[in-house]
Amino acid sequence: MLVLYKRLESKTNRAIQKYRVAYTALKVLDPNGSWSTRLKVLADKDVSGPGRDHNSESTNSHYEPSWIWLMPRVNKSSNADTGMGEEEFNESMRVEWAKTRARKARWTEEVMILQEEMRRVISFQKWKAAWWREQASVRNRGDATILSGVAGYANKQAAICERLAEKCALHWLPQLKTKGVIPGWAAEYEVVMGQAESHDLPQVEDEMDEDTELDEI
Repeated sequence: MLVLYKRLESKTNRAIQKYRVAYTALKVLDPNGSWSTRLKVLADKDVSGPGRDHNSESTNSHYEPSWIWLMPRVNKSSNADTGMGEEEFNESMRVEWAKTRARKARWTEEVMILQEEMRRVISFQKWKAAWWREQASVRNRGDATILSGVAGYANKQAAICERLAEKCALHWLPQLKTKGVIPGWAAEYEVVMGQAESHDLPQVEDEMDEDTELDEI
């Protein structure tokens, strides 16, 4: 396997040197020829396969193949002036097109999932607020002072859940609207948005301290 890899690497390096020598010669002999609109300087980073490398930092949704895979194939039937054949892309580029199309579909699905996750976060906080208010009346026996404290704690937790939902809406709605996305829960927080724009909405963080964890009673 190592011998095969070394052989492939040597062949690749020879092809790189051959291209660079030919490119330099063309720059001298015909600097403004039609080839200059298609061929570019071959940098080391351009020498890569049509797919994303496993150690690449780019994600599937942002990956762009090297320009060497985007050039049309030149064959004997190519037009002498343009150097382009009847087919712009060879078989490997058709595969890359299919992979790119699949990435686009997956990215579109991710956007839909993200919107659903936003909706569920807000829906959960609203449900949790209602749950806490129910806990305020669960204990109806005992010392009145303790019962009052339990009810006050439960109502405080409910208020925090509602404010967390509002906080999420304040962060997400402006971003969604810039993309033309109006979720179903947007209308419920339009008033909150107006208050935030006029700087009337207190910060949720001011009310969250060590004794306001969302724990069951």
